[in-house]
Amino acid sequence: MAFLFIPILLLIAIHDLRTHRIPNWMNLILFCISSIYVVSNLKVNPFAILQGATGAAVVLSILIMIGVFSRGGLGGGDIKMATSLAFASASRSWTVLFEAWINVGLIAGLMGVWIMISGKPRNQAIAFGPALGLGYLWVLV
Repeated sequence: MAFLFIPILLLIAIHDLRTHRIPNWMNLILFCISSIYVVSNLKVNPFAILQGATGAAVVLSILIMIGVFSRGGLGGGDIKMATSLAFASASRSWTVLFEAWINVGLIAGLMGVWIMISGKPRNQAIAFGPALGLGYLWVLV
């Protein structure tokens, strides 16, 4: 079931790298796929919806605070994307959600190092969508 994430995450990554924006329609498709994924986990975990919603709420709360305090460093599209992916990963277990965020942090860090090595200005914006997609895809597939 996790293979359904690959096309939309690839589309989001390409669009985010080009424009530094993630449109709402892409996030809506991602949320629908996440919902299908969570419902498919109900046989394994009868509390998948509750567990996923709780994980999504935690991630949403943290990212909204980061978005506010970073003064636009983290956009609304990134927050919506991360919340949808947290819904899917937390429905499996809290460990999967935690592993996904470790992966996201490592990938985003590598992207930051790449920007520094390449000689681009320090205030260069980082497209966070590809890091989110890869980090979550790693644990969902």
